[in-house]
Amino acid sequence: MTACVGDMQDNWIGRLQRMYSESTIKASDGWRLSRWLLESMQWLAIVGGNHDKWAHAAGTDPLGWIAKECGVLGYAPDELRITLNWRGRPDLEPIVWVIRHDFKGRSWFHPTHGPNKEAMLDGRCHILTAGHIHQWGVLTTEQRHQRITHSIRVRGYKRADAYAMEKGFFEQSFGESCLLVINPHIEGAGRISVYWDLKQGFDILKHLRSIHC
Repeated sequence: MTACVGDMQDNWIGRLQRMYSESTIKASDGWRLSRWLLESMQWLAIVGGNHDKWAHAAGTDPLGWIAKECGVLGYAPDELRITLNWRGRPDLEPIVWVIRHDFKGRSWFHPTHGPNKEAMLDGRCHILTAGHIHQWGVLTTEQRHQRITHSIRVRGYKRADAYAMEKGFFEQSFGESCLLVINPHIEGAGRISVYWDLKQGFDILKHLRSIHC
């Protein structure tokens, strides 16, 4: 199943609207492409990003409307908190997953500072995912009471533009998205694995399903 941490649209506003002149994709094309993407996969969750919210008006949320039309199971303009339970296995611990476009807190030492800060304060979640700043990384650590958390930031598929060059933002080459494999039959550090090579992750997931399903 698929999830998105926001910013499906370019949707520049204000002084950044000049960026549209450098794009080969019109705003209307962006919405059509979003619908195509949402109809192409099985979506568990989507949260809105700042570029998506810039399309809001009083009482309207275009991304939320398209998500509902395409059968996305969970949508929120800001934050989703999902509890994953295991069908027929109440003995297996649920997984709590928090999805946001971004979390409060920023550090140039590591791109996952905000999500990890929230993991320390929250006390319940296991996975926290974010995007927004076009950097990627994962911080896996053991919190209090042996709770292992995975704080993840994906860079997304957007490539550098004139704005990034103007502001001096360096561009990373990897980490566009990641695959999470959860094995509820394992306790401890190996229960949740993060794969930045999606094919490798799919191969491992297929192998695990052949054993347990």
